[in-house]
Amino acid sequence: MARIVAAALLATVLFAGGVAYAQTDTGTAPADNAGTPSPAPGTPPTPGQKPPVRPALKEKANAIRQETKERIDTAQQNFQDKRETIKENFQEKRDAVQENMQDKRANLKEAVMEKRDALQGAIQTRREDIKAALADKREAFKEQAQERRDALKKKLGERKSENIEKSFSSMVDKLDAAIDRLNDLATKLDGIIDRAAAQGADTAAAQAALDTATMKIADAATALEAAKSQYASMATSSNPKAAFEAVRTSAQGVAEKVRVARQALMDVVPLVRALRPATTTAPTI
Repeated sequence: MARIVAAALLATVLFAGGVAYAQTDTGTAPADNAGTPSPAPGTPPTPGQKPPVRPALKEKANAIRQETKERIDTAQQNFQDKRETIKENFQEKRDAVQENMQDKRANLKEAVMEKRDALQGAIQTRREDIKAALADKREAFKEQAQERRDALKKKLGERKSENIEKSFSSMVDKLDAAIDRLNDLATKLDGIIDRAAAQGADTAAAQAALDTATMKIADAATALEAAKSQYASMATSSNPKAAFEAVRTSAQGVAEKVRVARQALMDVVPLVRALRPATTTAPTI
């Protein structure tokens, strides 16, 4: 818009200046008839001849031209100043928005980390409590081995009772060891996830998968304790052989739960590897 106004003003000035220049080029007015000479300077005009144009008109035209130029320059400068002001205001607003977004992102990240730390603390405490309880139950189960053998000896004989106790104890030891290995691996994976989260990595998927695997490990441990209790009550059963077959079936169910828990941990490993640099590797099962 400023350019259009400036162009219009400039055209007006050029037109006015051209007219004034045409009239003042010789300092005298044009002759009325062709071939009639103009009077000499200082000579009064003859009747019917126009007087010479005053020098003031030329000065006025120059003044108008200069004023118009100044107006155009002022308009252009005002337009440039306004554009710079708008640009600076826009930059300030954009910087403020970006800073606000960064603050919100930092606050959100801090809140997420606090919630995650609280959840991880609760999970770790629960895991330690379960591990301690399992250790106590294992020790109690071993201490009661002689009592079970004596009770079975009365119904099945010494040799058969010894074989049953030995077979079941071996099965329990293997399952206990497998569950311990799974718990140890889950602890290692949990540590890797914590360190990756502290470095700003997105660990939501890996953490969710690990929580699922931890629950399955706990299910296997619970099922094993139930099988131990079932075996302990076998000595008082009216049909020890049938009771032992039921215990064996329960132990096989525990083995299946251990296998499912192990597979769940294997599903966590690639998610954890994606959080680590290429030069390192996650634990293997």
